[in-house]
Amino acid sequence: MDINTIRMGVKKKTDTERNRFKKGLVTVVVPVYNAQQFVGENIESIINQSYQELQIIYVCDGCTDHTVEILDEYAKNDARIIVREEIHNHGAAVSRNIGMHMATGDWIIFLDADDIFDSHMIEAMLEAAVKNQADMAICFWECFEHKPDKSVLINDEMKKWCCETYPIIETKKELYQIMQIVDTSPWTKLIHKSIYTKEEVFFQDIPNANDIYYSIIAAVNSNKIVYIEKVLLHYRSSKGRPTLSADRMYGDNYVFAACDKVFDYIKHKKNRIHLLKSFYNNVFYCLYSYLGYEIYDTLFDALRNIYLDRWDMKRADIVSQLNYINRIFYKNIFDNKKEKNVQKIFMQARIEFIRELSPDGCSIWGAGFLGSNLLKEISNTDIKIQHVYDSSPDKWGKTIYGYQVEKGGNMQSDHMIVSTPQYFDDIKKQMGSSVKHVYNLELQIWKIPCEECGGTG
Repeated sequence: MDINTIRMGVKKKTDTERNRFKKGLVTVVVPVYNAQQFVGENIESIINQSYQELQIIYVCDGCTDHTVEILDEYAKNDARIIVREEIHNHGAAVSRNIGMHMATGDWIIFLDADDIFDSHMIEAMLEAAVKNQADMAICFWECFEHKPDKSVLINDEMKKWCCETYPIIETKKELYQIMQIVDTSPWTKLIHKSIYTKEEVFFQDIPNANDIYYSIIAAVNSNKIVYIEKVLLHYRSSKGRPTLSADRMYGDNYVFAACDKVFDYIKHKKNRIHLLKSFYNNVFYCLYSYLGYEIYDTLFDALRNIYLDRWDMKRADIVSQLNYINRIFYKNIFDNKKEKNVQKIFMQARIEFIRELSPDGCSIWGAGFLGSNLLKEISNTDIKIQHVYDSSPDKWGKTIYGYQVEKGGNMQSDHMIVSTPQYFDDIKKQMGSSVKHVYNLELQIWKIPCEECGGTG
């Protein structure tokens, strides 16, 4: 085969790929049950989008109020609207699956019947996806009670810390932390038809947490994901009607049933080693999310008594795959210790990282509130602290829990822990080359280890 033939083949493949990612028709699927109070505002936010090439599917899930009549009136005047009426109530998951099966769009996005799209949401997400040739575009969202706040700004430092290429996510390079980078809310995700039409991408038929499986499996199947760093989705926190939120927080909770479905999917994948690392860390994040709610004890017991065995999480190498916060949760579960003080858990994670960092000790930058509390905890251990530095003159020369605070001048240290994350970049620049290794402590306790992942560890 000559070089011109090869070049033509590459060009044809590239052109096909570019043609695949075009703007085209966007399907919006809205499951709706007895939402007459809000559905008018909801549909207005869709039909008045700046991007107009839409297919709008409302799946009315056994409604007994005037929701269907309201939607039918809109459908009479807008051919883009399809009202699918189900006689019996099946739940949001089944309704979303019905709508997804009906969808003919090049892209799909979901919305709950009491929430609102920003007027430029679809246009902004579509442009970002096409420009970056991404299978999925994700925006941010805010909660509102009476009036959406369109001035909210988002600066998600955690995602920037995790992924060096953020807001572009090359999925294959980030599989070991993909569940930490991509959240599970379906209404912030615009997904290409090559993903949402896959047989394995669907909403799990459980009363709550049914979007976990859909969002994770869609992300895993994507080649590239792009974030739009704007709040474009407005989520109504005061629903004004019965919802499943109370069940999720206080009653029956299906979050681990959702995790179990994800586990069954990824355990047979070729890249399961990386995916399982993300999965194991996500399990503890799910548990952490319910700290402060009555359901926490139930989830704790289920993880301890059922799922650690089911998900093969009692292996000796599991701890080394967890971030430092999750190591504390893991240890507490084995000790049957239901520690619910999140600040105590975070401090234990900080100490764990510092202890493992260097047998010869390290230095600490920052003697403010967090730094002082950190020194207090360290003073009760055998950890060696070589120096404590701070930029405030009023702290120089003072002794805090047995450690004298020094001026950050001629610093001599192989390992420097920065306890003030908001000033990390400036502090690191100030140190220059005098310190070999500088660590953002708050990042380190959340960071998933990646020695063998081949990603941005």
